[in-house]
Amino acid sequence: MIRIFLYLNALVLAGGLAYGSIDLGKPAPGFAGTELNGKKFDLAEQRGNVVLLGFFATWCDGCSAELPILENIYTRHRAEGLEALIVSVDRPRERNHVIEFLKPYDLPSALISDAKVNGFGTPGTLPILYVIDRSGIVRAELAAPGPADLRAKIESLVLPLLKR
Repeated sequence: MIRIFLYLNALVLAGGLAYGSIDLGKPAPGFAGTELNGKKFDLAEQRGNVVLLGFFATWCDGCSAELPILENIYTRHRAEGLEALIVSVDRPRERNHVIEFLKPYDLPSALISDAKVNGFGTPGTLPILYVIDRSGIVRAELAAPGPADLRAKIESLVLPLLKR
């Protein structure tokens, strides 16, 4: 038991796990890997775009409620420089289930296990969404806000960033 505690503590200190450790107003940590469709994604290459980076799971009811809202905002504002990536924390062996679960959505998506670089770590809360501005600065972290006010919150954060 003590070994497990020391191991987890070492991971947190080394940046292997992130539980609210993303600093707002600071450059976003690295995040790069392969999307479920095989396309490469690198957050560093998204400079010049506003990015929504969300973490979810197929078993998370709040996550399921947020996906249509995220897709709607992404679809409406993609031409203005909005990019998105939703990252499933489901296990790698559940890849086919995640792909099937996401079929109704037109959102770029990935499995967290496919990340080659993950400075965000494993989220302690789901769903969680980061808003990153055109300069690569983390402007907001929305942790389990609930679908009722999610659209208004995201739009109030994203729309001014898109106009810059």
